Amino acid sequence: MNLLHIKDIANKYSRAISTILDIDVIIIDSEYNKIAYTSRNVSNQLPVTRTSVIGEVLTTGKVLIIEDNKKYPICKNCADSSQCRIQGMISVPIMYNERPVGAVALLVPKNMKTEIFGKVGPAIDFLESMADLLSFRLKNMEDYALLEKTKSERETIINTIEEGLLSLDGRNEVSFCNDQFLKYFSIEEDILGKNAEDIFRNSTISNMILSPKDKIVKSLFLEDKGQSFRGIVSKKNVVVNGTKEGTLLSFKSLRDSHWSYSSVMDRYKSLSFDKLRSSDQCMVETIEKAKEFAIDGCNVLIGSEDGLEVMEIARSMHNFSDRSKERFVRMDCTGKTYSDLENELFGTDRNPLLGALNLANQGTVLITNIDQCPLYLQKDILDVIKYRKNPRNQEEHEAKDIRFIMHTSRDLKELSGKKMFNDELHYRLMENSLEIPPLRARKKDLPFIIEGRIRELAIRHGKSELRFSKGALDVLAGHTWPGNFSELDKTLETIIFNAEGKTVEENDIMSFGFFREEEKSCNLEIIEEQLLRQMVADKMSKEAIAEKMGISRATLYRKLKKQGLQ
Repeated sequence: MNLLHIKDIANKYSRAISTILDIDVIIIDSEYNKIAYTSRNVSNQLPVTRTSVIGEVLTTGKVLIIEDNKKYPICKNCADSSQCRIQGMISVPIMYNERPVGAVALLVPKNMKTEIFGKVGPAIDFLESMADLLSFRLKNMEDYALLEKTKSERETIINTIEEGLLSLDGRNEVSFCNDQFLKYFSIEEDILGKNAEDIFRNSTISNMILSPKDKIVKSLFLEDKGQSFRGIVSKKNVVVNGTKEGTLLSFKSLRDSHWSYSSVMDRYKSLSFDKLRSSDQCMVETIEKAKEFAIDGCNVLIGSEDGLEVMEIARSMHNFSDRSKERFVRMDCTGKTYSDLENELFGTDRNPLLGALNLANQGTVLITNIDQCPLYLQKDILDVIKYRKNPRNQEEHEAKDIRFIMHTSRDLKELSGKKMFNDELHYRLMENSLEIPPLRARKKDLPFIIEGRIRELAIRHGKSELRFSKGALDVLAGHTWPGNFSELDKTLETIIFNAEGKTVEENDIMSFGFFREEEKSCNLEIIEEQLLRQMVADKMSKEAIAEKMGISRATLYRKLKKQGLQ
């Protein structure tokens, strides 16, 4: 701390001393700056340096008394001694934390009659008292600065806490709240000193505050005056010397709780289109289309065979969109009861906030295998898309702004024609749809995909030094992988797990018998190509060809393009 911080106080003290003793006073800081100078009898021309008289007091930290400057060595050797108007001086150091941080001095001019040197003891006592007062003021200043720093640090820490905090005094008036609380309840004005009932009228909160119980935790559903909060509120009494002096309320949104957990557990949160690069035109077109849909913000239908990058594409779309900072929730319709699917979508009666519609509001919901979702739930999803409302709770005022990405491995048009899929939902989804090509259509990418999967799985199984020979890699790249990534990963894991040496050879792979049906698979591809060429030559319509082959029109177009029949 420096005396400059209390310059005004130092000036007041110097004027007071000067008035009482009818003598000039000078106060300097640790940098030899003049903090105060009264100029009562001597003009403010006194030089202050490390080698000056008062500078010596600051350097040594000792009291200095000069009754006649002609007899003091420093004064005798001073170049300005002939012009100096000061006859004598009494100076004491200003000590702080056991070190000098300044000095205060009484200046006696020439030809001035004074009894101060006859009563030097009381004069020194008086000056030291003034020095102690200045030191005390410095201490107060430092304590206040430290208190402000501590307060600022605590506020910063409290404002980084995910819970909303509200502190009430003994009269239930707000003594403190953090930023998260203001955000939860959409409060913009200053609420310090306001009564809790003026902030929100809610019987749950009121009863918790008035309850003598020390700790209470309850669920809170609040929608009032533009405020909307759904989560958990906990109460803790502030007790001092056995007496309740206030209340601390902590609010935690269920959506934020889910978000915190899923952010830690989510291995897809950093996915981007940069990680989905491809050299195969069919996949390049899919990625570019996904980017366009991501920016557009529309609902999307992803068609693909089983075992492809549905999650990767969907999450990249979410991360590439303006919803990237909001929640991404996935629900899979495969093998689940209708009640399980309802609970995933809308939450349970006990915890409605844990449904996808609440968790992912403002964000994205990915529904995989939507073709296995029951018709009545398809209708509910359609209503959310159309009306942005929860069809199960008409009293809920919060709008549902959700982007749906849905996936299917079946032909929804065929299902819709058989009344097994909602017509309108199918129509809306087909407006923005894309197909993920299977691995067998991505010949350029396949070798790199295989090598990347090998590295990842080898590390996972503690065999990072394991290598595959060129012959082994060629066998793997030559397979059609009808099960796509699911089959590929299962195959590679089996090979890596059972590998005994440092190199996997072609014979090692063939010994597992994975590809015994490969020849049959190749024959089927040849037959399919011949059949396709014949139907095109017979000038059958695209719709009729797709129906005959049992595939979607999008899949048909890919096959035609691959065979050069477009």
